[in-house]
Amino acid sequence: MLITPLPPFNKTVSRLVLDHIRAHPEEWDQRHYHCGSAHCYMGLCDIFLGKHKKENGNFLAQDTIHLMGLFGRDCQEFIDISNTLARLEALHAFHSTGVYGVDGYDTDGLDRQGFDVDGFDVDGLNAMGIDRHGVSWVAND
Repeated sequence: MLITPLPPFNKTVSRLVLDHIRAHPEEWDQRHYHCGSAHCYMGLCDIFLGKHKKENGNFLAQDTIHLMGLFGRDCQEFIDISNTLARLEALHAFHSTGVYGVDGYDTDGLDRQGFDVDGFDVDGLNAMGIDRHGVSWVAND
């Protein structure tokens, strides 16, 4: 059986998409794949690759993920609805160079897992669900 090697990350299209988002933020909505005139990162990749068809509705063209060289966790990171432009830029840099942000943090101050230097996420909780004051926000069953 012939196995096709995975293509490398398509940093050219990714850079076009990120530059487009920076120039036209009103056309970017990370929460929706194709939502009228606003699109998420992968939706814009779909368009820049010439794969978007109006009849596709909200479904990513089958080969867009493959053409971007993104699979599994890597693809999920780019699709995440909570992505900021800073995180997308850092993910682009990581997949292009192997280095995530500056000293491992994006310009929002978060690492690849979404935690700051003190181990807290954007909601102020650590991985255990405890806030900066030691209060647990995890529901007890």
